[in-house]
Amino acid sequence: MIPLSTVTSRIRTRFEAESAIRWSDAAIREAINEALDELSEATHFYERVVSIPLVADRIFYDLRAYAPDDFISVRAVWSTVREDWLTPNSEGKLDASYRRWQEAVGDPHTYFTRGWGWLGVYPHPENSASGYLRVYFATLAPQLTHPQAVLADLPDDINPALEDYALYDLQTQDGETAAALLHWKDFADRQARLGKFVESRGRTSGVIGGRR
Repeated sequence: MIPLSTVTSRIRTRFEAESAIRWSDAAIREAINEALDELSEATHFYERVVSIPLVADRIFYDLRAYAPDDFISVRAVWSTVREDWLTPNSEGKLDASYRRWQEAVGDPHTYFTRGWGWLGVYPHPENSASGYLRVYFATLAPQLTHPQAVLADLPDDINPALEDYALYDLQTQDGETAAALLHWKDFADRQARLGKFVESRGRTSGVIGGRR
C-alpha cells in the first residue's frame, strides 16, 4: 500500500523534471483523486457488498436504501437461500421469454436492474421469505485526503496510474499537449491492465445496469 504522500512526491519529482511550473500539493491531490474516479468508473475495481433481506411478494428492492450515492453498478448477487450466485438477466429478456414472469413465485435464481437504483429478482418469494441477497456492487473509490491515506484495493503495480493521470492533467493545464498525451497513454495502458485484473476475479458473475 502506497500512501498519498509518496504518490504526491513521485509526481512532483517527475513533473518538475519536465516543467518549470510549480503546483501545490492540493492541486496534485485533486488530480490524484480524479484519477481514482476515472479508474473506478472504467474498471469497477472498488467493490463493496451489502446484505438485503428477502421480502415476501416483492420483486424489486430499492438499492438507494443500501448503497452509497456514488454507486456505479451491481456486480453480482449471492442468495443465502440457494447458496449460489444468481444469474444476471434483464427485463427485456424476461418479457420475451415469459410475459407473466412477474407472477412467478419461488426462490430467486436470476437478477436484473431497473434504471440506476432498483434491483429485481425472478422469481420472487410468495407468502413468506427468509434469507438474504448479498449484493456486490462497484462504487467510486474513497478520496485520499491526508498524507498517510492509502487505498488497499488498488494493486501496487497499478498505483503508478495515479501518477500518470496527474501528470497528464497538470501538463494539459499547462498547455503541454504532446507531453500530456504521452502520460495519458501510460495511464490508459495501466487502466486496461486493472480492468483485466478485475474481470479475472473468479467470484464476479456479471455486470448489469448501473451508470457510467
